[in-house]
Amino acid sequence: EKILAGALALGALVPGMVKAEEPRVPTGAVEIKATTSGTELDAKMMTGIGQFGLFQRNFIGVDYEGKPSDFGIVDLTYNLGDHGDAVVEGQYSFTGGFFVPRLGFQAYGGVGDLSLYGIATVQADGDLLESGSLVELLGIVSGSKDLGKVSLYADGEFLLDLGLDGPSYAQQEGRVGLGDETFQAGVSGKARQIEVDGVTVVEGEVGPYVQVSF
Repeated sequence: EKILAGALALGALVPGMVKAEEPRVPTGAVEIKATTSGTELDAKMMTGIGQFGLFQRNFIGVDYEGKPSDFGIVDLTYNLGDHGDAVVEGQYSFTGGFFVPRLGFQAYGGVGDLSLYGIATVQADGDLLESGSLVELLGIVSGSKDLGKVSLYADGEFLLDLGLDGPSYAQQEGRVGLGDETFQAGVSGKARQIEVDGVTVVEGEVGPYVQVSF
């Protein structure tokens, strides 16, 4: 759970991608995903005032053996310009029993119909020598195409965790769905590579999702 922090921390809602010049009403999304490993609820919320933004995301999952899991992230951002923010981040889990502070920078922009986002954070507590995710890099590419009554949505997330001994975790996730600004449904697929005792373990899962935005 701890290593998965940045992998799904931001998703479609990124704290700085909408610059907050005035107090902003909280916006967010709730998504339910069923995969080959279990079912997961993903709730996101974003708000801001002035140069500051606040983003929170929580995952609550249950596998097919009934074992629960949770993971959360909260980001406080300070806008540094049209395309970047400083970030103070906290990653936590109640079932995992941890809280990890991180510091970093995020950048965002677009090329044509594509939206681009990247964030780099560094672990900021006393466990640096044992951390497998001392440096965490996350990139997101997303886009949509108007098909008339509905739009086609697609995005990809790419995560890399680096420890003192090199890469410790990598994940790639792709999503394709149909919908509008309120409702979306489609299919997502995920592949992850984990270093366990010097051996790379590859895992993958796929399944449908539905999402409601507000």
